[in-house]
Amino acid sequence: MNTEFDVIVVGAGIHGLSAASQLSSHHKLKVGILEQYTVGHPFGGSHGASRIVRSTYSHPAYIELMRRLCEQDWPELERQTNTQLLYPNPGCFFGSDQTFEGYLQTISQSHLKADILTPQEAKRLFPQFHFHQAAAVVHDRTAGVIAASQTIQQLLRICAEQGVALLENTKLETIDPSSSNLRLVTNTRDLFAKRLVITTGAWASQWLPITPIRQTVAYFKLQGPPNPVGQFPCWSYIGEGANGIFYGLPEFGYEGIKIARHVTSGPADDPDQQTDPDPAQVNILEDFVRTHFVSKIERLVSSETCFYANLPNEGFIVDLLPGDKRIAIASACSGHGFKFAPLIGKLLAELVLAGTTSVPEFEKYREFFSIKT
Repeated sequence: MNTEFDVIVVGAGIHGLSAASQLSSHHKLKVGILEQYTVGHPFGGSHGASRIVRSTYSHPAYIELMRRLCEQDWPELERQTNTQLLYPNPGCFFGSDQTFEGYLQTISQSHLKADILTPQEAKRLFPQFHFHQAAAVVHDRTAGVIAASQTIQQLLRICAEQGVALLENTKLETIDPSSSNLRLVTNTRDLFAKRLVITTGAWASQWLPITPIRQTVAYFKLQGPPNPVGQFPCWSYIGEGANGIFYGLPEFGYEGIKIARHVTSGPADDPDQQTDPDPAQVNILEDFVRTHFVSKIERLVSSETCFYANLPNEGFIVDLLPGDKRIAIASACSGHGFKFAPLIGKLLAELVLAGTTSVPEFEKYREFFSIKT
């Protein structure tokens, strides 16, 4: 077994696989990727059949990156894999508090493909919702559904075809930076790399100020006909107070609409402690559907958990590690990072190889995505 690499990527979730696939295009590089479990495991934040694409954000950095992703990065990945990964689908985003008012202001100034509707107008376009006490409703015409599990599989295929060494059930224990090559001590063997990319999600707290928080996701079958892509929106409700955001998607890959609460504040959870979904959290999701949806629930189909790696501002970090420019690191989660994956992978690959990127939209806001020391 080879133990020496030009670049090792730690973490084979969506961002690690994206980075490894980008690095693999440099054919002279020997690239490896470590995964402490197996690819596609259900313990982190990258599993599941679907994710939302949207451009409606309250910060212009995300809006500009998403514009590029929709126009360049996702289409390029689809061409490279000869697979449809992005399914256009109307986005419906509504709320009632001051947070939503700021959100509306940013959207109105960003020249997005989005319409701000009154609740009465929105009911004609999105009859699935009551829009109780909604200040306004945003129709995001750039929204869609990502075939998430298929994206993982396609990136894994690219890596395999390009000769990336995948080391599953290999957990990084320590990094020794004292020599010219980084020494990675794992549970199976020592590995050596000239450069390193860290994308460990909820397990990144030893390097970054993240708070891992377990999320509960449920799938409900509503009364009436199915609710597939094209007939049911991607949606988000921006409510009041801590953890007041809920979101969901149409039926895709699983029976039933997907719904979750966006939990970003609270005590840290241990990602190494694997638990079943909390029935109390599932009940919160069920109560939301009963309050805000027009159709009644026929039954709960299933529930599952995943992890957020929350940063204090619910943002991203994509940067070189202070003190060692051989190491690039990303925590691009806080519950909204999957949609950025093709670009995050490109940024990490360029940062670790050259110290800068070829993406002007990122360089413009590079300080915003940096590690604050």
